[in-house]
Amino acid sequence: MRRVGLLAVLGPMVVGCGGGDVRPVALIASSLRPALNAQGPDVRSSFEASSAIAAQVRQGSGADVVVVADPKILAALAREGLVESPAIVARNAIAVLVPLGNPRGLHSLADLAANGRRVVIASKGVPLGAYTRTVLARAGANGVLENVVTEEPDASGVVGKVAQGEVDAGIGYASDLASRRVDGFVVPDAVQVEVRYEAAVVTGTRRRPAAAAYVEWLTGPEGSAALVAAGFKTP
Repeated sequence: MRRVGLLAVLGPMVVGCGGGDVRPVALIASSLRPALNAQGPDVRSSFEASSAIAAQVRQGSGADVVVVADPKILAALAREGLVESPAIVARNAIAVLVPLGNPRGLHSLADLAANGRRVVIASKGVPLGAYTRTVLARAGANGVLENVVTEEPDASGVVGKVAQGEVDAGIGYASDLASRRVDGFVVPDAVQVEVRYEAAVVTGTRRRPAAAAYVEWLTGPEGSAALVAAGFKTP
């Protein structure tokens, strides 16, 4: 399966005209890259922040199917008539990520609030950023925000900063721990949030059969197996 970036996918001959290519264009939440980057039917995919995906659908980018990390995003797009009924694809949880070996010995959210810690989180406008702030508020750990040295535009950026050792810790997804690029721990259930991924066919797509088939694959046994192998939970 060939995977390319959105700019290559949605050239002038593709946007709004179909481009003669029967492969659907899939815009997928960046945190799903480890599971779906080389799995499934032949699609032209781009992995991005869910909020950016929503913006592109509203701009008429030419996407055929979308998969996002916040069901509220698809609910809003559905109310606007831009996507068909969504299907639940996977679930996730929030986790603290640390460099391999946990060199700073961090074992709790409170540890991230200690003086001198360097923390990375996702920006407020993307699902991971919103989930992060909810978890910190529930845990009474808003002091962690004072140690944030960078905010990333998507989940992949958070993992990258931690994996490269540029920070002491980051707040990401539980599935990131399965990548073996980072260590860490899932936050306690008492402060956890529900992270649910949903997929939907874009209304009016000229490749509806292929787009619907991709959603069917995602929710079927093969797609579920790929997601579980990458650390996600399935419905």
